[in-house]
Amino acid sequence: MFIGLGLSLTAIGRALDAYAIAGFSPKLVFDPKAGAYRTGGNASTFAGMIDYTGASNKTMVDSDGVLKWAPHNLLTYSDDFDGLNWAAVNITVSDDVITATGDGHIQQPISTSHETTFKFSAQALTSNWVRVFNGVTSAWFDVSSGAVGTDGFGGSQIVIGSDGFYTCSVTASSASNFRLFLSDADNSAVETSGNSIRLKNAHAYRSDLGGMADNPDTGNSYVPTTSAARYLSRRGHHVYEGGEWVNAGMLVEPTAATNLVTWSNDFTNAAWLKTTGTSVAKDSTGPDGLTSGTTLSDDGGGGTGVVSVRQNVTVSTTTAHTFTVYAKASGLNWMVLNTTGFTTPGNSDAYFNLAAGTVGTVGAGLSALIENAGNGYYRCSITFTTDAADTSGTLYVIAANSDGSFVVDLDGTSSILIYGAQFEVGSVPSSYIPTAGSTATRAAETVSIAAAKLPYSATAMSIAMRGRMTYADTDSVNAGALWYWYNSASNYIFTRLNTAGGTGKLSWIQVSSGMQDFVETGGSSYSPGINVPFSIASRHGSTFINGAVDGTALTADLTPTSLPNLSATNLSLAVSGGPMIIEQFTMFDTDLGDSGISEASA
Repeated sequence: MFIGLGLSLTAIGRALDAYAIAGFSPKLVFDPKAGAYRTGGNASTFAGMIDYTGASNKTMVDSDGVLKWAPHNLLTYSDDFDGLNWAAVNITVSDDVITATGDGHIQQPISTSHETTFKFSAQALTSNWVRVFNGVTSAWFDVSSGAVGTDGFGGSQIVIGSDGFYTCSVTASSASNFRLFLSDADNSAVETSGNSIRLKNAHAYRSDLGGMADNPDTGNSYVPTTSAARYLSRRGHHVYEGGEWVNAGMLVEPTAATNLVTWSNDFTNAAWLKTTGTSVAKDSTGPDGLTSGTTLSDDGGGGTGVVSVRQNVTVSTTTAHTFTVYAKASGLNWMVLNTTGFTTPGNSDAYFNLAAGTVGTVGAGLSALIENAGNGYYRCSITFTTDAADTSGTLYVIAANSDGSFVVDLDGTSSILIYGAQFEVGSVPSSYIPTAGSTATRAAETVSIAAAKLPYSATAMSIAMRGRMTYADTDSVNAGALWYWYNSASNYIFTRLNTAGGTGKLSWIQVSSGMQDFVETGGSSYSPGINVPFSIASRHGSTFINGAVDGTALTADLTPTSLPNLSATNLSLAVSGGPMIIEQFTMFDTDLGDSGISEASA
């Protein structure tokens, strides 16, 4: 039938392929937004094609618009209970069966000063009751009937799964270790020798903020581990756009960041100094969905004055710094972020309209950005560069009447809501890093695809990428590398963002046997900002190189004489620069032509 229509099976397959361009199906598809992965033209998985590292906790926005922790598991050997880090006391472990030999338990030490949730799945064998103890309090679970017994933690849960296992969970304000006991009955610390249960999927995760986003591979909170704690990527990161939360793809931050504010969301702490007439109370819903938003208001003392909180900070000399605060209109619609005590930028202000979501007047030495964080909140930031003499200064958050006026009535109604302050080195704001008494650091992330997964061709290849980038005009030739396929200083291909001589141009550079060829857009293909959408594509051959941006191809460079040999070389994504969201990355082992890369970038 197909032959009668004059169509080959290959052509029909291409027609049915949503990723096909100019009649060609990509050999490699990395689409974390849709959850679609392909290598060698065949279906794959995220873990099957991507090597990801991110050795610390990090925040993201989930589909419900709530700020959460990315999926992680603080426990090791999550399904191997005779693994090295599990200690057994009067307990024997055989595969996944836990058997009491007396009053004993298994445990794994973890140490956090933050709210932590411990979960595991259990099935009754000769014992029905399981007890969790954290050194302070206990909770009992009946894993034969699915009931929570005596619960010292409060709010502990048990849920049956389709496999007959019950998933039990407790949450504690901090964690040193969770001990898992078998028990003869509810509220009993006695267990009969020989009692046993079957156990699996142990995990512990930080559950303050809005909790933790689910693991997209398991569809629940479970993150498998072996010999180390595991921190997953931020697939399914959402942005607020067009009045709704939109799945933007996978958030990647290739640069480590440290929040230098020691109490990022406790504005009642003494580290935050208050001006006379100022009142602060944590009494409203924050971006994490909890009662974590702080009302910054006047105390109703009468007259007029300034309503503000401030914190003294230490800075590095001749370095760009960014100060960020979430804010929401309340009695007032305006907020000011102020710098005082620095030589550069001196005493300067930036005004933010929290009703309209716009930046107002910005003082000398500052640049300002605003991002819609949903639910009436905006994430407002200022960036400045210190001079050679600056080592410290003061940062203010001020409620304001209007653009240019921060003296307000002290009548009990002059207020805004604030949340999540962050002060960091860098020219743009990075994702929120909570602190509670000390600074905190988020590690850099790396994303790469192994050479064996890549459709390398010595004749011609085409590559397309789309997503969102956050960047500032730093007048830098290399403001960020979107992807990088590097074998040596004499053989590589990469795409970079260039803000030297323009606000944002894209360059495709191809070096083979030390000979460089490149194409580059004009100086303002993209404008600096937060989550700036981009869509690019390129074609690389032994006699050509060309690029395309947002549906328009450049003029090809026809001077190359060979393609670099990258057949044994891994390719890296989101290599440098500010935060980047990868929506889609595709590769073809053929030349799509200028019309094809125009289509691929449209």
